[in-house]
Amino acid sequence: MSIGKTNKIYKVKNDIVFKELFTKEGNEEFLQEFLTSLLKIDIKKIEIQKEVELNIENVIDKLGVIDIKGILNDDTIVDIEIQIVDNHNIIERTTKYSSNIIASQLKAGEDYKKLKPVIVI
Repeated sequence: MSIGKTNKIYKVKNDIVFKELFTKEGNEEFLQEFLTSLLKIDIKKIEIQKEVELNIENVIDKLGVIDIKGILNDDTIVDIEIQIVDNHNIIERTTKYSSNIIASQLKAGEDYKKLKPVIVI
């Protein structure tokens, strides 16, 4: 009896494959090229963070985890999400995530002009 490996093809839409492809050290150029193509902007540098927990203000707040957070050369923050299952809440979810990202940028008394742009994909 021989035991052979089975070759299975995984799609990029698979959550694990998606995150590995775009966040694994050495693969930065894949995310950079994807965002350059999608956003039509020249991205010279990108800092990648994966599975970033959103700040919560109190214990009753809903926890959110960003799939991939990128910070572009001009300090624009990009939240990249992959959702296979349609929970019929994408507008509410992305609004909550972007709001948390924006709100976490300033401390009391700081000037709103310090806010960095946020893009949610």
